[in-house]
Amino acid sequence: MISAIAIVLSFLAFFWQLLPEQENQARIQRDLNAWTIINAAQGQRASGGRIQAMRVLATDGESMAGLTVRNAVLTGIDMHGADLHGADLSNSILAGANLAHANLTGANLQKAQLMAANLTGADLSGANLQGASLFNANLQRSVLDFSHLEHDNLALAAMQGATLIGAHWQGVDLTGTNLQGADLFQADLRDAHLSSDMRDANLAGAYLQNADLSGASLQRANLRYIDLRHAILERVHKPPTCPPHVLIDPRIRWCHPPTILRPPAVTRRSAPAPAPFLRVSNRTRVAGASSGGPRNHRCGPRWVENETWELGGLWTRS
Repeated sequence: MISAIAIVLSFLAFFWQLLPEQENQARIQRDLNAWTIINAAQGQRASGGRIQAMRVLATDGESMAGLTVRNAVLTGIDMHGADLHGADLSNSILAGANLAHANLTGANLQKAQLMAANLTGADLSGANLQGASLFNANLQRSVLDFSHLEHDNLALAAMQGATLIGAHWQGVDLTGTNLQGADLFQADLRDAHLSSDMRDANLAGAYLQNADLSGASLQRANLRYIDLRHAILERVHKPPTCPPHVLIDPRIRWCHPPTILRPPAVTRRSAPAPAPFLRVSNRTRVAGASSGGPRNHRCGPRWVENETWELGGLWTRS
């Protein structure tokens, strides 16, 4: 009796050891079938089974880096956490897709339809989004550093806590978009529509020339070195005082400089070098620059736009 039980237990242990190997073989075969379906459907507009096949690969943790799926209808596809680094999904319809926490670094999403897509926590660093539609998309805590997006529609998108460092988003429509706590350090948002909630956002060094900020909320936002020349600032909910070194049209009473002081006169013996953040044009001369040329000033006549200039953080009017 005891020997029979031992034999049975030996057989069970043997098959138990075979189970992980069998599961691994089954996964490999499943992934091979999925790749076969994806490759067979290349060039087709219809899904051709690619929605299910790509979901299988994402679930199994199979990398889809460099995948090419152009002009495909992939509505509602679930690729949560998928590795799509460098993938080409241009001109594809991904409305309602679940791409949360997906790796889309360097991906080509030109003219992709991503309306109402879930991109929470997705990494889109360096992605090409030109012509893409992200209307009502969820981009909370997503990474969009150095991404390219011009004249596209992101109205009503949720982008709380998103990172857009150095992003190139000229002319983008962000009307009604929630950008609370977003990091837009040195982002290029010229000509953009920014009637948005940007409370607690980091806009340091951002380029907002000609942008429309009508009705925007900027409470507690970091606006150091921001460029707001020719921007529309009607009904802006703003901080009580200007941050240091903000560039703005002085004719607009948007905020007051924190300190109104005259810097010491520039003499022949102590002529300071121009400040690195000094922006020059052909309106008003900097103190110490004579009309006769650079005889007594080593940097020569310099001009500051809009009759306002700053040096070493001090503001003045000519």
